[in-house]
Amino acid sequence: QGCALARALVLQLAPTLEQLAPLAWHRDINSHNVLIGGSGSDPSFWLCDLGLAADAQAWPTEGTTERARGAWKVTDIGGDCRYWPPSCWMVHCHGTEYVQAREAFCQQYQWRLDVHGLGITAIEVLCSTALAAYACERGGDAAAGAVLCAHQRDDQVETQVFRLLRGAHLARLAGMRGR
Repeated sequence: QGCALARALVLQLAPTLEQLAPLAWHRDINSHNVLIGGSGSDPSFWLCDLGLAADAQAWPTEGTTERARGAWKVTDIGGDCRYWPPSCWMVHCHGTEYVQAREAFCQQYQWRLDVHGLGITAIEVLCSTALAAYACERGGDAAAGAVLCAHQRDDQVETQVFRLLRGAHLARLAGMRGR
């Protein structure tokens, strides 16, 4: 089930990123910015929260337009650091000049932030589903097999996944209490 969910996530969101790429780089692809709908056998994924998005024409150093001036050199790193590729850590620790001197990492930082974030999110979905299935096999609630990592109604899933990853018993996976 985890492989099917991760596959569906990538197959649905990769074309979205491709369509978005001429306009903007999201820069914050992670499980908190993916909405999930549908059923376990037919999930639907949507990308949300473009608050840290960068203008795709101004972001890279290369380009044929006047706007292609390399905003990546002066724009703060965005997003959740758990989803950063190595190039983000290099910018964070050493600055853009350091990354610019390393062509592969410079390319990664300018062109692959969203792809890396999508890949890590797919791995997170795969692992959380496997952990939930394992808990289910050990006598847990059958509904635990449906745990995912993205926001859903009332923002409950993030809390449940973090508790599951910390080894909480199924009774502690109730999510946030209502007011």
